[in-house]
Amino acid sequence: QLRTARLFKQQKFNLLREENEGYTALATEIMINLGPATLPQESPQQRNARAAHVINNVQALIGYFDLDANRVLDVILDLFSSNVVRHCPFFLALIAASPWGKDCTPPASAPSSSTSSTSSFAGVNLDLTGDTGNRICAQLLGFKFAHYCHPDTRELCSDDLYLMTAILIRAGFVRFVDIYPHLAPDHEGMLKLHAKHRQALTAKVSSARANALSMAAPLTDDTDSSAGKSDAAKAAAQAPARDLPNQVVGLLRAMLAIGDLRHSLFVLTRYPWLCAAYNEVADPFLRLLRVILEPAYREIALARTNVAISNASLAQPRLRWDPKHARVVPPGPRSLSITRRVPEPMPSANLQSIFFYPDWTTGLPLCRNVSDVQTIFVPLLKILGAGLARAPALLQKVCRLTRVGLRLALNSDDEARRDDWLNVLRYHLLPALSLSPSNSGVLAEIWVLVRMLPYEQRFSLYGQWKTDLYQMPELRAAQAETEKEAKGILKRISKDNVKQSGRNLAKASHSNPTIFFTVALNQVQAYDNLIQPLVESAKYLSNFEYDIFAFNLVDALSNPEKERTKQDGTNISLWLKSLASFSGTLFRRYAMMDCTPILQYLVNQLKANNSKDLVIVSELVTKMSGIEPLANLADAQIAALTGGRNLHMEAMMAANALTGSKERLAYRRSGQRLLQALVESRLAVPLLILIAQQRQACIHLVPESEAHLKYLGNLYDSCQEVLLQYVEFLYNHLDTAEYAAQMPSLHDLCSRFGIEPAIAFYISRPKLVHNMKQIEATEAAEKLRAELTAASKNKVKKAEEDSDAAIAMEQDDATTSTGPAAPVTVSEDGEDVEMADADTNTAVVKKEETNANGVVAEPNGIAETPQPETSSAGTTSPWHSGLAAAIDAAKEMLPEAAHSTVGVHFYVTFWQLSLADVSVPIERYQQETKRLQQLIRETPLEEPRQRLQDTAAQLNTEMKEQMKSHEVTRKRLVVEKDHWFDDRADRGSCSQHMIQYCLFPRALLSPTDAILAGKFIRLAHSLGARNFSSLTVYDKIFTDAIAAVVSSSTENEARNYSRFLFTILSDLSAWHKSADAYNKDAIGQNLPGFQMRWHSRHGGEDIPAADLLTWEQFRQVYAKWQDCLQTAFRSCLSSGEYMRIRNAIVIMTRIAPFYPLIETHGTGITAIVDKLAANEQRGDLKILAQGLAATLKAHKKGWMSTQQARKVPTAPAA
Repeated sequence: QLRTARLFKQQKFNLLREENEGYTALATEIMINLGPATLPQESPQQRNARAAHVINNVQALIGYFDLDANRVLDVILDLFSSNVVRHCPFFLALIAASPWGKDCTPPASAPSSSTSSTSSFAGVNLDLTGDTGNRICAQLLGFKFAHYCHPDTRELCSDDLYLMTAILIRAGFVRFVDIYPHLAPDHEGMLKLHAKHRQALTAKVSSARANALSMAAPLTDDTDSSAGKSDAAKAAAQAPARDLPNQVVGLLRAMLAIGDLRHSLFVLTRYPWLCAAYNEVADPFLRLLRVILEPAYREIALARTNVAISNASLAQPRLRWDPKHARVVPPGPRSLSITRRVPEPMPSANLQSIFFYPDWTTGLPLCRNVSDVQTIFVPLLKILGAGLARAPALLQKVCRLTRVGLRLALNSDDEARRDDWLNVLRYHLLPALSLSPSNSGVLAEIWVLVRMLPYEQRFSLYGQWKTDLYQMPELRAAQAETEKEAKGILKRISKDNVKQSGRNLAKASHSNPTIFFTVALNQVQAYDNLIQPLVESAKYLSNFEYDIFAFNLVDALSNPEKERTKQDGTNISLWLKSLASFSGTLFRRYAMMDCTPILQYLVNQLKANNSKDLVIVSELVTKMSGIEPLANLADAQIAALTGGRNLHMEAMMAANALTGSKERLAYRRSGQRLLQALVESRLAVPLLILIAQQRQACIHLVPESEAHLKYLGNLYDSCQEVLLQYVEFLYNHLDTAEYAAQMPSLHDLCSRFGIEPAIAFYISRPKLVHNMKQIEATEAAEKLRAELTAASKNKVKKAEEDSDAAIAMEQDDATTSTGPAAPVTVSEDGEDVEMADADTNTAVVKKEETNANGVVAEPNGIAETPQPETSSAGTTSPWHSGLAAAIDAAKEMLPEAAHSTVGVHFYVTFWQLSLADVSVPIERYQQETKRLQQLIRETPLEEPRQRLQDTAAQLNTEMKEQMKSHEVTRKRLVVEKDHWFDDRADRGSCSQHMIQYCLFPRALLSPTDAILAGKFIRLAHSLGARNFSSLTVYDKIFTDAIAAVVSSSTENEARNYSRFLFTILSDLSAWHKSADAYNKDAIGQNLPGFQMRWHSRHGGEDIPAADLLTWEQFRQVYAKWQDCLQTAFRSCLSSGEYMRIRNAIVIMTRIAPFYPLIETHGTGITAIVDKLAANEQRGDLKILAQGLAATLKAHKKGWMSTQQARKVPTAPAA
């Protein structure tokens, strides 16, 4: 029994107080042999030898003092955790030499490495079944972690314990799967923490969107002290218990700090939200990602050596100035400090911190090239989420690697690789930018990457960024903060603080531009006075932000939830007008903004038959080129439109863009940018075609519920205005040859695109003129060449005749002296040819070479030019050859019934002419030249003065060219006039078709076209066009169509028609007043237009006076036309219909100098107008009626009695 007791009974001391001397000796033995700190001051062999010596002494102490071995290990772990930062290598060597270190084996149930199924993630083996470790050590550590979870424990779990545990796990002394169950919280607790994190983000969003007053707590009664004490007591009683420490996060942080990515991924893949919830997890994880990415980044770095040298120099402390000795003192050596902080503190001038665990970079999967980034780095990036924002330097490197990878994918047309890199941009870089503090450098890096993509893909990314990505909880909070900051900045912005507001705006928009600009555009839609200050404040934005601004504009314009018309159903909504104006102003102000996306949006909208967005086209053209719509122009502007391109600009440009001004130059440049965007995107012509088609279809596409007559008229007028404005823009900014090359043919416009002939000719007119001038230049060159050739031939022929005469004289002299001789000719093949006497008339025909056309070459080598074949009739066509294609197209435009009346040739001539062809505004040119000369005298600077002088010279040259062109056109019309109308055609039908297909469509088209239509009747009459009855045309205009045109026209068409009537009435009124003027201009020299009886005459013959309309008869006819006007306008004004009344007032206001002429007409119409002005309930009509009443009153003195109007005034008695 004694032997049994000695062998099997053992006495061990587990508590420190039971054997304090032994445990003190144990601690002393370990502490005195720690050796140097972590910095390498000894070799591993020396450290291992010392550790082995210490463990032998520890074993001796265990035996001598009967110490509990497990308690000894616990003491060693406590000493390890207390000195983990400075003496980690020694303790690892100590444990490795101990029995506990030698007992680290895989669990018995673990399968062998050859049969275990391994799993890999981002190049890291995640199979933990083969890990080694000591179970006793794991249990001791578990007891320590459990101690800190006890409710009565107040101290926190130290970072040293986490670091020691992580190091032991990495060294293989403790298995991670053994220690993990001891950590708190458990899986359910982690899920609760996740929910709590999401609730915190939601609360952050709510607090960011709420104002300070709503978030304030209710006020308490200061006088009731007992209430306050009781509330405090209740709050203390209801205080929640202490939260358990998150040991999972603590250990994860420690494992990431020492580079144990393998075991860290076990936790991160299970709880990927930890990086977003805990910055202390994201920061060490980012530190590892830098190391993993660095080799691949070095492969693409442009100047690796220089960058390394530069970084090393930046890390060195600066020289300092010693004021005592008045010299520069070099910095002293830095002290080295060991730290556990991750990331390490920035070095100072005297101190540099080094992480205590030098092997934290070993064992990491490294990206060796760009391809490895997708397989190794990107999966880790998915775990990080948007936490990349915390490392701007790493974010920059990822941007650059993504740019290289995306470029390679785009160049190789590898869609899969392209999508992979776009996903990096979409799901990692853009969210990281949203969470970054304002950093223009990161913004520039992402823009260099994004700009490689076409704008369609860029805008798709922006759209996902704005909608899908901001569903992430972290980004939702950033969105709320950005919205709050944006509203604060925009609330304080004004024209007085543009500079400071612009800087604040740019800084606030750097991180979340899609959100910031959405708020800004919402403010612009509500307050249009913000347009100019906001545009000026945008000058500090980056190119990336300008691109996103364009996306936000398109996104705001395409909002389907907003009504594009006001509640009255007749006008465009203010938000759309404000956005359209803002778009034009913004694109004009900043040249780096590409307006192609918004142009493509407009094309798409027009293809979808959305005509309400045409206001955007109008604002873009107006704001960028200065060309304003052609609505309600003044007479001076109409006169300018009669001239050439330079004078055109004076009529179309905005009022603030005077000739030679900086505004004019700015408009020119921004207009060219708009044109360049249209041409490069190939949208110039499609947009034109779509606008023209929308003009025709707009009123038919309006739903019945919105089809108010006033709205339909305004809609049609707005489409017409935008179309004419856009054509003017293209005409003024495109070179004439380029315009002709860009525009489709007249046939395609009508047949292929279904555009009305009036608009087709309006679009094609510059092209037709260009083609005519080209053919004229070609014909002139051919004529000059023929004249030069003929002159050269005449000169050669004369020289030959002189030479032949000289030879004949010599031969006569020779014959006289020697007698006649028979010349011998030799053929080219050497054979003799029959001789002939010199005095015979037979000519010797030589072999003559012929050219390719069979023309015999002249002796001087010049061939005769083949003459063109002439027709059998031997006549030349009177029609300009440059209009041949238009004439062919007109055969399909003009109805078959009109072919035998007006004919296609007259139809093309009429529509080809412009107002500049029938009248040259010499006075307007002179006025503009005088104004420029005045500006030249008042301008002190040389450059603006030179611009003004150049403009004046261009105007002078243009006026001369216009006069020459006018003369050429008149000569052409003189040739054509006898061929316009067929002698066999009925003159009544001819007049009717001329009005129907020529005069009225053009009279309603535009102001200049209306004036041309009126002037053309007078022109055809004065030319004495064959078989043309101007009297019949005038009569049909006044008797057949006045009321119908007034009733069916829109407001702008009524304005144009009023100019047409004004032009006609100005001629007729002058003839009505003066017999001399009538006899000179209306009757003229055998002018056939005012014949009452034609008989067999068609024009060009002598006309008996009895067959012509006398002045007395003309006055009767003119009075009848006044009656027609009176009847038409009385019916319209009395109809009660809005459009008829408005159009009648508009027309009567314009022609008031000529109508009413008869006093009874004036009295009757005035009574109706006065009644309208007094009783009309529609405000706009009431105002118009009051204006017309005043106009009638002003012209009342020119009215005459019926007798005076119809009868010839008698001469006063002598």
